[in-house]
Amino acid sequence: MQYQPNHLARCLATGSTKSIGVICDGLKDRFIVSVIETVEQLAFENGYVLNLILSHNNRTKERKGIDYFLLRKVDAIILFPIGHEEDDLQKYHELQIPIVSILNSSSKEPRNVEMNSTEIEKFASKVIFTLLDLANRDVCSKASYLEFNFSYEEP
Repeated sequence: MQYQPNHLARCLATGSTKSIGVICDGLKDRFIVSVIETVEQLAFENGYVLNLILSHNNRTKERKGIDYFLLRKVDAIILFPIGHEEDDLQKYHELQIPIVSILNSSSKEPRNVEMNSTEIEKFASKVIFTLLDLANRDVCSKASYLEFNFSYEEP
């Protein structure tokens, strides 16, 4: 008989689910897909899995996705936001979970990102290792909201 540890019991004991939530509009954008694929690979190599929610350009679904991830106790969230109001940003700063916002369209600047695969890998590495560092800190210092802003335009 092969013993397999209970994942839920381990999560309770360690305070970590070893999961990262990702919320994005969809998977049609090559830049977003490349970043998510690279982040997933790096997360997996570090013992984490990704959970994905597609907002389909719906702010309500995006907010419900964040609430869902909070209920699921993910260790961190990567957000490709549709755009945010000041009260959204204030809420994110108050959460006890690291959140990285990528391509935040609240800046009202045109989106225009051109990165080759090496640059995407470096960028994704920075995102995931920043999140893992924040997620592994003491619970009292986990509240962090970081923005990785670019201007982006579909090719």
